[in-house]
Amino acid sequence: MSRLLGLKDPKQRVASLLSEVGLPPHSPKPIRQFSAGMRKRLAIARLLLKAPELALLDEPFGALDPRGITQMETIIRELSQRGTTVILATHLVEQGKSLCKLRLHLHSGRIASP
Repeated sequence: MSRLLGLKDPKQRVASLLSEVGLPPHSPKPIRQFSAGMRKRLAIARLLLKAPELALLDEPFGALDPRGITQMETIIRELSQRGTTVILATHLVEQGKSLCKLRLHLHSGRIASP
C-alpha cells in the first residue's frame, strides 16, 4: 500500500506508524493471528498511512486495553490537529466528549439532548 501511495522510504514510515499505534514493526505472527485489539491498531496505522481528510471511526476504543485507549485518544486528537475531520461513533460517552467539538447523542435511534 505504501508504494501505491508513492511514499518515500515506505519501510521507515510503516515502522514508525506501527510503533505509534503500539505494534512491533516486525511481528512474527501473521495478521490472522492478531488479537482484536491488535487488528484495530493495525487498521489505525493504515488510516494514518493514507493521511486522510476525513476519518470515520466506529467504536475506536473497542477491544483496546487502557494503554491502547489512551493511545487512540492521542491519535484522534492529532488527526484533528492535522486538519482531518473526525466522525466518531462510540458508547464511551466521556471519551467522546473529551475528543469532539460538536456532538450528537442518539437514544433508541433518535436525537437526544446532550
